[in-house]
Amino acid sequence: MCKKLCIAVGAVLVGLLIISFTSVGAVMKVKWDETQKYLDSKVPPEAKLKQLNGEIDQIDKDIKKNLDKIASMQVECNKLDDQVTKLRDQQTKNRDEIVSLKTTLQSDVKSGAPETVRKLESAVNSYEVRKIELRNKEQLLAAKKEAIELAHQRIGQMREQKDELRLTAVKLEARLEQAKLSRVEDPVNMDDSHLKKGQAIADDLDRQLSKAEEKAKLFEQYGYNTEKGNGKLAPKTKTASEILDAANKALEDNKVSD
Repeated sequence: MCKKLCIAVGAVLVGLLIISFTSVGAVMKVKWDETQKYLDSKVPPEAKLKQLNGEIDQIDKDIKKNLDKIASMQVECNKLDDQVTKLRDQQTKNRDEIVSLKTTLQSDVKSGAPETVRKLESAVNSYEVRKIELRNKEQLLAAKKEAIELAHQRIGQMREQKDELRLTAVKLEARLEQAKLSRVEDPVNMDDSHLKKGQAIADDLDRQLSKAEEKAKLFEQYGYNTEKGNGKLAPKTKTASEILDAANKALEDNKVSD
């Protein structure tokens, strides 16, 4: 009885320890995530942009590595295609041989022609064996071609998304340079993992620069964006509407000159 009681108490203690460690682990994970977010928020936008371009370069490396694999797959597929072609040619010759031997045997069916019977039997057996081999290789060839086609599709999609991400990085770099001219600090928070992480970095930097741009507008609105000493306002960036008006005016002037 005492032994059973000790076992029960031990089981309860182990259970409590597991629960305790699990709770502590969960709390520690939350704290770790919060710390990571805090540290990420302190990374300057220049470093994040460099990180983004690094992820984009890594995507190119991954694509090239997979292109090497596809090249090897294509070589194997070409060899298998040659084997299938040769087997088909052999089957055609084998079929012609069977037809010829069959005709010969039918014309001399009374004597039995043992040699002809033996050759016909051998030709039929070879034909059946090659037929199975050919069917298997044709199925394997079809599977390899399908795999190569899917690989090309995936790489094509990855290439398109990478190009879009590269364009996003260029736009973000331009906005970052504009933010520097406005002398506004740009705290950002981004994450990375090749394409997905790179996109996360781009989205996060986009949000930060939007904040910086809004802050710059507020600084200018309340008079904090003037240059010391001469009282002049810092250069203002033209709006899209102003640029469109200027473009329309230029076109109209061109019509008049024509």
